[in-house]
This record gives sequence, structure tokens and C-alpha cells, in this order.
Amino acid sequence: MDRHRSKLSGSEFGVKLIVPVDQYQKSIRTSKYGQLIIILTFVALFLVEITKKIRIHPFQYILIGAALIIYYTLLISLSEQVGYNFAYWIATAATVGLISFYSISFLQNPRLVALFTSLLTIFYSFIFIIVCNKISLSCSEA
Repeated sequence: MDRHRSKLSGSEFGVKLIVPVDQYQKSIRTSKYGQLIIILTFVALFLVEITKKIRIHPFQYILIGAALIIYYTLLISLSEQVGYNFAYWIATAATVGLISFYSISFLQNPRLVALFTSLLTIFYSFIFIIVCNKISLSCSEA
């Protein structure tokens, strides 16, 4: 038995294997930046409220917050089936679309809705770039 171990002990050739990052680790990293997205979304909505003198009810803020929280459940459940990158963009499109269509009811100005939608899209794209740069090359799926 010791004779076989001595043969195998020198067969590494200096190679160190790294365990690849799976979709759960990517989702956890994304959720760590989730607080940033939620804060930025509420700040953007609050700035629209202040600058355009539109009254937005606190319950509408709560509904938008609920949509932002559901995003992470959608991301995790989809990433198990279709991979992280595709799941990220599906969850992003679903969440941004939901919030945008809902914001039509209280913003009542298509230009404000388009501005708010583009801000949300920029926020989610920014977080994706941050997560992919932090992960390095593991965002390129085969």
C-alpha cells in the first residue's frame, strides 16, 4: 500500500485544480449587491417624486420592493435550469418589465417611465458587470 502512495505522490506536476464557481455562488454574490440595487431603485423613484412633484404612496414603494425581492427567487430557480447568465437576464427583464408597467399607473408620463426603466436597466447591467469581473472568467459559460 505504501509503495503505491509513493508512486502517486510525485505525479502532480505542479498542477493545482480549482473548483469552478457554480450558479449558487454567483447568485449569492449577486444578492450581496442586491441591497445596492434596492437602494438605487428607491433613490431613483424618490428623486422622480421630488423633481416632478408627483405624490407616490408608501404602499407603491412596498409593492416595488416586493418585486425587487422576488427577483432573487426567480434568479436562483432559473439558474438551476438554464445557467446563470441567461437566468440573470430573464430575471432582470421580468423584474424591470414588471416595475415599469406598474410605474405607468402612478408616474403617468411616458418619458418618466422610460427614464425610470432605463435607470433600472443600467443598474442591473452594472451589477452583472461587477459580478462577472469579481468572478473573473467564470461568467463565460460553455
